[in-house]
Amino acid sequence: MERIITYFMMFFISLLVFGCATQAQQRAQATQQIIDDGLEKYRICKKDMKFNPSVEYVLQEIVVEHNNSSNKYNLLASTQKLNNDMKVHFINYLDENAKCRAIFSETASKVHPSLLLPAINAWRFSDNLYGKFLASEITIGELNRQLGVASNEFDKEFSNAVNNFNAALASDHYREIQSMQQAATALQNNRPRNTNCNMTGNFLNCTSY
Repeated sequence: MERIITYFMMFFISLLVFGCATQAQQRAQATQQIIDDGLEKYRICKKDMKFNPSVEYVLQEIVVEHNNSSNKYNLLASTQKLNNDMKVHFINYLDENAKCRAIFSETASKVHPSLLLPAINAWRFSDNLYGKFLASEITIGELNRQLGVASNEFDKEFSNAVNNFNAALASDHYREIQSMQQAATALQNNRPRNTNCNMTGNFLNCTSY
């Protein structure tokens, strides 16, 4: 599941950008700043992970890093189970990746708890798989195939959460705009009006302003 974290962090960038200065717009802008800061920390974390030789080993020999990885199909088809040498590297990999999980968790929590729930579900599923893998109950191929299924499920859940979050911001924004327009109309209708009248022959011409 960890190989898709960069992908679902990018989902946040779909936040609405409003054209009028409302409280909803201000919340959206503040949220975007939280996301930008969190994403930068996350990228640094993933980059720093690879200074650990165990991480590079795992991404080459055990876990598919991303869909374009050159070793993707070999790992998906692998019937090998974890041996003692691999186990040390794999545990080190999980320890390093936990640091990046924490950054994502902190960022999502600051935005809205609903955005964290899909990740928690995905992590619970992947951690269960990792336990089976460490116990040599499943192969490298089975591990990666199941992680792929979980990734697809996460994509749907997280996309729905982001869409709901954006929709709530948009609804708040439009309500604020309507309230502003109603206030402006009421002010226009209630303000004092002056009338000037001039007699021209038998006709009376009046102008109000």
